[in-house]
Amino acid sequence: MLGLGTHKMRGKRLIAAVAVLVTIGAGTGVAAAAGVVTLPYSGDGNTINGCYSPGGQLKLVTAKHTTCPSGMTPIHWNVTGPQGPAGTNGTNGNTVLSGTTVPASTLGAVGDFYLDTSSPETLYGPKTSTGWPSTGTGLVGPQGPPGVAGITYPAVSSVTISAHAYAEEISVCPPGDYAISGYWHGSPGFQVFVSTALGATYPNEWSFEFKNTSATSMPVSYGVVCAQVG
Repeated sequence: MLGLGTHKMRGKRLIAAVAVLVTIGAGTGVAAAAGVVTLPYSGDGNTINGCYSPGGQLKLVTAKHTTCPSGMTPIHWNVTGPQGPAGTNGTNGNTVLSGTTVPASTLGAVGDFYLDTSSPETLYGPKTSTGWPSTGTGLVGPQGPPGVAGITYPAVSSVTISAHAYAEEISVCPPGDYAISGYWHGSPGFQVFVSTALGATYPNEWSFEFKNTSATSMPVSYGVVCAQVG
């Protein structure tokens, strides 16, 4: 009999707990559709208002029922809690310093870099516990080769080649310039077997080898593209 009474008492407690949960669920006014959740009735969007009875029953205030029923006490709580304490300061990061002379021994902290902006620009670092490196890394490389100052097109040359004959022609750039390409124009009866620079020995000359495949003499025009080296 004692065991049965205990079982019945536990059953009553379980039913009461379920009833409280059902009451809370029915009064929340929370919409959970497609992952969207809205707060119960709240004036500021953060505070949840509700009511509780001496027996422990909880009821949330909604837009339709904005006051607590008789016998229940108002209660509220926040979705967002109070501001937490400030965290500790982080470790200082490294710095790139600059000036127009070599870095002074008292300047900067361990791990810093220093840019000497005088000519030539030089980078020092990182600084160690013993100080700055005695020499830095230059940021200006060696002088490069002369660049191309411009492109010129000397006068076009032309020649008449006999029927079924070959001809070798050369276009020449001004002294000191470099031949970088060649071009030609002739009738459909012409073929060009070679169109090339003559190399280091004659850097300003471009060579052509033509063949006239037609049964009559034909003219052909040709030229060279030159690069001026400054």
